[in-house]
Amino acid sequence: MQRFCAIAVFIALFVFAAGEAAANPIGLWYGEGQPHDPNILYLDQFNEDGTFRSEFRKYERCEIVWQQVESGRWNQDGDLVITITDTVNGMSTLGYQEYRNEGQSENEIRLRHLETDYLFIERRIDRFEFPACWIGS
Repeated sequence: MQRFCAIAVFIALFVFAAGEAAANPIGLWYGEGQPHDPNILYLDQFNEDGTFRSEFRKYERCEIVWQQVESGRWNQDGDLVITITDTVNGMSTLGYQEYRNEGQSENEIRLRHLETDYLFIERRIDRFEFPACWIGS
């Protein structure tokens, strides 16, 4: 009887834990700011197949003065999101980053970069496109 109760408790905990899956970053996201430059704008695309694509831009007077495109793989373990970058601007590379998912709603995600402690706040978008640039904005 004790063995049956222990198994029942184990199964109940397993089912409960499975129902409490962490939010994941799948989707299209737009954000502003980087740890060392608040003027960088970026787009992130996290795909269900575990791949990602990111594009970064910096504007001056609505002209792009810096741009970078990254792609690679992502994975999640609980609230830990890991990215492994394998291309930057079409060139092979290897980069590893860890983020803590500190909160997510349907329209916003908050990912803290563990190395720099920088909090990225991104909002969900419909298309992988940067917003229009307006002088004075």
